[in-house]
Amino acid sequence: VLDMGKELGFLEYQDFYRLSQRDIAQHGGRGFAQIYNNSPFKCLKAVFPEFNWSARKFLRIPRNSIDLHTIDNSVFSTVSVKNLSDWYRIPLSNLKKFGIHKRTELVLALKQKYPEYKWNIHQFQNS
Repeated sequence: VLDMGKELGFLEYQDFYRLSQRDIAQHGGRGFAQIYNNSPFKCLKAVFPEFNWSARKFLRIPRNSIDLHTIDNSVFSTVSVKNLSDWYRIPLSNLKKFGIHKRTELVLALKQKYPEYKWNIHQFQNS
């Protein structure tokens, strides 16, 4: 991945946010990427764990790569969540920019972050 980054002119970690699936495939990383479901986000998190990667900074937000730190910080301030039960009223369309595309993704992330709360998938909005 470092060699690929050099070939693409990436000098800093932030430059890798421009890395695409096509870049990986064209530079011989297809097999490596398949280990991480062809997700540059997951691949980079594994290769550079010392850097705090954010899924929403990639050119294309990868599915199933929810950044739990983002849920605490950016999402709370953006969608006006004051109580955990407020999550039920947030439309999914407001969460796509954070890598959340389905109710199940949101519920899994929230269960990981707040395991003491009894989440009910049927109470979440679909839109």
